[in-house]
Amino acid sequence: MVKTLMLVFALFGAMQIDAQERNVSGKITAFNTYQLKGAHVSAKKAKTEVFTDAEGNFQIKCKQKDALKIQAKGFETQVLKLDNENVLKINLIYIDNESAFKSAVEVQHISESDLEYAVGNLMKENNDYSRYKDIYEIIQSVSPLARVVNDGGFNRIYFTSRGPNSFNAGSHALLVVDGIITEDISTVLPIQVATITVLIGTEAAMYGVRGGNGVIEIERKY
Repeated sequence: MVKTLMLVFALFGAMQIDAQERNVSGKITAFNTYQLKGAHVSAKKAKTEVFTDAEGNFQIKCKQKDALKIQAKGFETQVLKLDNENVLKINLIYIDNESAFKSAVEVQHISESDLEYAVGNLMKENNDYSRYKDIYEIIQSVSPLARVVNDGGFNRIYFTSRGPNSFNAGSHALLVVDGIITEDISTVLPIQVATITVLIGTEAAMYGVRGGNGVIEIERKY
């Protein structure tokens, strides 16, 4: 009976703590430099949502133990579990392709001139992929159309625009690491990745027929 009461009190206490609300504020940037305007921030438990202002600032009401989901077109979505911090600085990783560029500029997250400069000069400093478990998880975060399939002992990457299960066997993407075409990228560690670029369609034309099924370019840090 005593143990039961203790368990009830413990559960009640946990519920009380979780029910408590607090305000969390922060700034969202890209390339560790530019403030992102209009980025979407939502709290999972509190079910609240806000958008960043012109300086990338936001303030949102959260539960005591909550998780924030940060989304911006052209950038990787980030989910952040909250501990005791009330002020956050969040840097989103840019998805380096033509579609992402167009989307980010169209919704005015960042100006076209700033994004052009950042892509040309700040990519290596910005990209921190150390939180990913492997190179394939990074690829799937950069391109939701990517599917990893084990084929003959190698993990192949397939792209599809028709849904998650509609790829064609034998039509895997070309893998290029530091400018060299390779069959296996499993030994590339997330912490080593400087940039990762997905090329599809006309973007992969420079690789000729070999790039017809898409190309994944990986540059490592030195």
